[in-house]
Amino acid sequence: MIMRTFKSNETGNVSLMFSIVLFSLLSVVGVGLDYTNLVKAQAELQAQADFAALAAATVKINSSSSESTNNDVREEAAFQVIKANGYENLEVRPDVYVTRKSVTVTATANYKTMFGKFIGKENVVMQAIAESGLPGVSGVDIVLALDNTNSMRVTGKMTALKSGAVTLIDAVEESGSNSKVAIVPFARYVGVHTDLKNESWLNVPEEFTTERTWQQATHTGGTCRTEARTREIDGVEEEYETEVCENQVTTYETKTRDIESRWIGCVGTRTYPLNERDGSYTTPIEGLLDPIPHEIIPNHNIDRRAFCPTAITPLTNDYDELRTQINRMFTTDDTYLPAGLIWGQRVLSPGLPFDNVQENPNNPNRRVLVLMTDGNNTTFINDTAAMREVLKAPPRIDSVNFEEGEVATETDRTTERLCDSIKSDGTEIYTIAFQVESASARTLLRNCASTPSMALTADNNNALIRQFENISEALKDRVRLMR
Repeated sequence: MIMRTFKSNETGNVSLMFSIVLFSLLSVVGVGLDYTNLVKAQAELQAQADFAALAAATVKINSSSSESTNNDVREEAAFQVIKANGYENLEVRPDVYVTRKSVTVTATANYKTMFGKFIGKENVVMQAIAESGLPGVSGVDIVLALDNTNSMRVTGKMTALKSGAVTLIDAVEESGSNSKVAIVPFARYVGVHTDLKNESWLNVPEEFTTERTWQQATHTGGTCRTEARTREIDGVEEEYETEVCENQVTTYETKTRDIESRWIGCVGTRTYPLNERDGSYTTPIEGLLDPIPHEIIPNHNIDRRAFCPTAITPLTNDYDELRTQINRMFTTDDTYLPAGLIWGQRVLSPGLPFDNVQENPNNPNRRVLVLMTDGNNTTFINDTAAMREVLKAPPRIDSVNFEEGEVATETDRTTERLCDSIKSDGTEIYTIAFQVESASARTLLRNCASTPSMALTADNNNALIRQFENISEALKDRVRLMR
């Protein structure tokens, strides 16, 4: 009876079945809509995490601050980017994890479903992870060919050079890339470490001792005054004071001492074309004894000095040692740009003279040479027969006579050829013209650089430091998302 009644009540039966079907249909549509919105929200969260990771990687930090302080700065930068983009569902600050090479941002948010209660899932926890590589110098061999001549000793120029060079070394170290740096201080000549004395590519003359006898003058009485004068130092006019005395009585006493001519690491040049070549070391580079006393050099009344700067530091990732050698630099003698260039090339190249070994010959490190100078070439190779007879040594690099208006034209041509050769070998060249007034010298340095943007100028000490900072920034890898 009941069954017959139920069967006969078709209207109610259909209504019940329709309700069940409608509920199921709405549930499916609702869950589908929730899923679509969830995917959209997840994509938006991932985008925010990506933006945050890039912000954390590129935010400017203070290299002198502690690691934890800088990590806090990166975390705040990540959070502010997400907040600025109006992402409302982020209830927890993103987690920022920093290593020496990357920064990882993990962002978590709750998505509140519209129909999830029907399936017992009202809240869904979303998570997005983004990783960005930190900017850093990577896979680069860098040589700093630095002018250490006498013109750098005025107005704090050498102090600025040291500060700028150390800034670049700090940036390389902080990158965590393990890139190597070399230092080539140059003037008229360069110096190498004395433990290279017996290398096949180097010919060091026999050392000797000369007895010097002279008349030592002693002045007494008279009147003296101090006068201000000027003199030319490596192409730069310098003021100095000297004592001028009148009506003095002079007596003489015979004095004798030994002059020890020793090799302290100074090296000379070879004649053309070997002076422009990194190779052919069967013709060795000549070592220079220091000093050569005038008693064994006819027609000269002064002792010949090599006046070498501090020794070349070959490629190394010992950044403390690099900073030490930078701070040991001192000014001396006149400018011969080819010395900085050819020795920079020799430092970067595999094999002799520094026995460099490419760790991965199939993927060699990027090579960069930074040439910094504050003026013109002021010297030239003098390989006349008379000069060879006088010196009994390799070709002399002589100073031009500024009073007669001489210029080092052939040295400039050598500089041009060396720049072209180094660039054709795949090495990138940055040049810094530091307070260089000569238009021709500026042109020479501009043409030497690999691109116009790599030819830098600095008109004061602070600008020089900034240009080294600019080079370190230019060397950094482009920041990129890693995942």
